[in-house]
Amino acid sequence: MPDLEEAKRDVERLLTVRGISRVVYVDDNFAGFSVEEVLARLDVVSPGSRGKAAPELAGIPWDAPDEDVWKAKVRAEWDELSNASRQQIFQRIVLERSAETASQYRIDEAAASRMGSVFSDLTGLEYRAMPLAEWQTSGSNLLETSREYGTLFLFDLNFENESTAGGNNKTGWGLVQEVLSSEAAGENAVCGLVTHLVDKGQEQEEWLRESSDRLLPKEKFLIASKIRLSEDDVQGFVHMLKLTVLNKPCNQLARKVAEILGNSVEHAKQEVLKMNVFDFEDVVARSSKNEGVWEPDTLFRLFGIFVREVARHQAAGDEQVNTLVQTLRQTSHIATSSVEEPKSTSWKIRRQELYETGPHLNGFHMPIELGDIFQKNPGEKKYILIGQPCDLMVRPDGKRNWELSHVFLARVYQKLPGEDQIAKDPRRYGMVCELPYFGEGDGMPWYVRFPDFHPVSLFVLDMCVFQDDGSASIGVGDECPGIVIPAWRARHEKMKAKAGQLLVRYQSLVAAPMDAGQARDAALPRSSLGEEALFSSSINAERDRIQYGCKRVGRLCYPASSEILHRFLSYWARAALDHDFAAQAYALMQEVPDQ
Repeated sequence: MPDLEEAKRDVERLLTVRGISRVVYVDDNFAGFSVEEVLARLDVVSPGSRGKAAPELAGIPWDAPDEDVWKAKVRAEWDELSNASRQQIFQRIVLERSAETASQYRIDEAAASRMGSVFSDLTGLEYRAMPLAEWQTSGSNLLETSREYGTLFLFDLNFENESTAGGNNKTGWGLVQEVLSSEAAGENAVCGLVTHLVDKGQEQEEWLRESSDRLLPKEKFLIASKIRLSEDDVQGFVHMLKLTVLNKPCNQLARKVAEILGNSVEHAKQEVLKMNVFDFEDVVARSSKNEGVWEPDTLFRLFGIFVREVARHQAAGDEQVNTLVQTLRQTSHIATSSVEEPKSTSWKIRRQELYETGPHLNGFHMPIELGDIFQKNPGEKKYILIGQPCDLMVRPDGKRNWELSHVFLARVYQKLPGEDQIAKDPRRYGMVCELPYFGEGDGMPWYVRFPDFHPVSLFVLDMCVFQDDGSASIGVGDECPGIVIPAWRARHEKMKAKAGQLLVRYQSLVAAPMDAGQARDAALPRSSLGEEALFSSSINAERDRIQYGCKRVGRLCYPASSEILHRFLSYWARAALDHDFAAQAYALMQEVPDQ
């Protein structure tokens, strides 16, 4: 079997890199077929089913009123049966109980057999498979000697087939706990739980849940599904094995780097505190004011410079870090793959890096920037802001350079319209750009469709900065939130003044008299250029308030947002070539087979 041979080679490399020279696998499938275990199972089936399950035991009075009678007869004849007959009886009993039990038994048998095939005959590796009863007598010795022989301990979860040894359907957790709490085992012991009770692809979810519920250190064990072995997903099992042996080194590396970062943060703190008032006023106060930046953001930038310099220097010279990195590389680079690998949640971290949330942006009243995401309110349609970052910056006088009045909002689609699927092809003039990990619940990509763009008024979008919920609204009597930076405080005053002028015009039109709706449309600037305004507008005359139907709901962060700008400009600057009147003939020419 080519897949098995490849798996064995990968396993040998994995264990060698991690210094593991022994694998111990404890499973009730190796318990044999003791008469007491058989009697315990016969006790829960009907007398008729007992006879069907054990035809080799002729003359047993299965329906005797006193159960001790037929049990004594079974004990008397059991030793006379061959091991093959005992196995057949045991299998029939299991199959008689229920279809589910029979299925689980087949999975366990296949997994135990395949486990032996994977670990046997590997260079420098001792493989020991044993039942629970044997572990109870030799486990302590195996734990003690694992300091000398790096050992991978694998445990089944359900030991109901060894009830006479005290096994039950949760015994495996006790065995895992025994290894994790063993001082004798030291750092050379690696632990995993292998069970048919967890399906393929669900291992991570169960591992996180059980480690939390049972207060187990999740960096010291992992769960793998037996179903991978029973269904010939050997590479999937090897992948889980790789994660099991990587678990502890990954955690050690993370802890060591966190320690280095902690030291670097302390260093950076001292560097920032050493800044004198001359530098502080120049770097933090004056430059932030000139560029319309929040002063703490400038301090965070300086802090990052100091942290990065020290952290990299310490990490590069740390022997433990370099050893762990080498282990990580050597192990991770062993190619293991499966179509049903456990789903990683790394996309959530990547999404956190790429996007800022609406509550964060709006709660801190962050300025409008390239990549801001807006949504119709009410409604679900989303749009992304495309504009030159420096031109969007509000200066200390509350104005933008060149008095920029409009920016582009391009429509964001969860799924492209059918006819635009081809637009994802870069040869189609770059009409579409992907927003990776955009989906909040699943991290799936959404798409920016450049032909569907709208020039939108910045007067409308700027309103979103001053509202806690990011809605486009401003009132003549509004107080500017205290956290807003000076440049945008000045902007707020200008916007209130403009809103006051618009409301005066509206009142004069209503008094003309004019219909309120017509007066509103005549008084207020449209939210966007074009035949139809992108966002609706409204006036609350009693509260001297102007509102538009949009709100800010998030942001694609730099530098990812800059790619959207570049791609949009490439689309905007696409060449208008003459149509290719020979396109169809040219396509047919390429389909002609070679002569």
